[in-house]
Amino acid sequence: MPADSVLNLMTLGAEHGDEVVVAAEGGSARAAVDAVADVVATDHGD
Repeated sequence: MPADSVLNLMTLGAEHGDEVVVAAEGGSARAAVDAVADVVATDHGD
């Protein structure tokens, strides 16, 4: 699923404890993966 939108990430349906694989291609791939991983790894106080 494209992760270029927070809405796409929110509708992923992943729950605490689920394993999520993040991949990207292109010149900004490492930064994109790191940014998505940070969002997924943060519980935002929930």
